[in-house]
Formats: sequence, C-alpha cells, structure tokens
Amino acid sequence: MLTTTHTNPHKDLGNLNTPTRNERAKFTKKQQDMEGMKKLTVYAKEQGAVSMQKIQGPNGAFISLSKQNGEKFTIPVGKRSQNGSLKEYNILMTDDNVAIATVNEYKVAESVTL
Repeated sequence: MLTTTHTNPHKDLGNLNTPTRNERAKFTKKQQDMEGMKKLTVYAKEQGAVSMQKIQGPNGAFISLSKQNGEKFTIPVGKRSQNGSLKEYNILMTDDNVAIATVNEYKVAESVTL
C-alpha cells in the first residue's frame, strides 16, 4: 500500500505554526463570500494574535503572528501582494479554509449552486 504525507511548508519554521482548521473556523470561505473580505488586523485579533511581523524570505513574504502565550503562527502573502503593508492586507480564505494575505479585494461576482 502506498501512503503519502502532506507537509505544510510554513509549519516547520521553528516555533511558527499555522492555525488549525478549528482555529480558522471563526472566519470561513462561506462567511467571506457573504460578508466580503476581512482586514488582516481584524482577522489576527480574532485568532488571538497580539503582534505581527512581515517576514521577507527567498521564496516570498509571510506574516508571523504571536499570541499572548508566546505561541506563533504564520499566514502566507499572495504572490502579487509581496510589497503590501501590514495595515493594508486583506485575508483571502481558500476553499479549504487556508488564510492568505493579499492587498487585493475579492468579491463573489457570480455564483451557481449545482
């Protein structure tokens, strides 16, 4: 039997951990579609973050967020949003509820239920 494992490239950065699906449950893609995009600062506070830093690396930028208890987690920055500032980022939720920081504003233009 062949087994495969999926690793998150942002998870193994020292003490930096991406939030679990349960931690992201406060703001899901469905809510995003209904309510519009959320600012990074608002999303970070909802996840319990007390500070954040933008980290530039050889493969692009990511946001490192710290909680009061010292726990850290990361949010990747979209490819075309690398030069944005922390205050202007919005959160884009993917279909599997992964948060991505972007300077763009996305809205549902059309929808069909099948």
